[in-house]
Amino acid sequence: MIKEITIERLKKFSHDDAVGIGKLGPSLSARFDDSPMGDEMLRKIVESPSHAQIVARDETGKIVGAVTMNTVYAPFAGRIGYLEEIVVDADTQGGGIGGKLWDAAVAWAREQGLDRIEFTSRKDRAATHAFYEKRGAFVRESNPYRFELE
Repeated sequence: MIKEITIERLKKFSHDDAVGIGKLGPSLSARFDDSPMGDEMLRKIVESPSHAQIVARDETGKIVGAVTMNTVYAPFAGRIGYLEEIVVDADTQGGGIGGKLWDAAVAWAREQGLDRIEFTSRKDRAATHAFYEKRGAFVRESNPYRFELE
């Protein structure tokens, strides 16, 4: 049982953090293994003033949750925070870690002067939807599209 959680925005790159974040992959989706996050990707996120990698650590320093935030500036849509990949280790879900990560993401977005936070969630994730709705998020009418670059 986790006794203490620390929420931290990563300010410098660490391979150990890339490994810790990567271990959360299977808790996000069965299509991910627990391979380390790419060093180059984590370095770019951490060093960018328009991104934030926020992690939750247990009392031993192990990463047990993470959320990635980025900003999108658009002439008509405004200043948007985009939440990517909020994830909590499957063994610690239900203990309030996700809520702490959410609060940290919202605080970061406010510090950045953003207008709102947007994100997507697969249709089959009912518990995740309830989590977001409990915090005041709502479904926006839109169609998600993807274009793969080769």
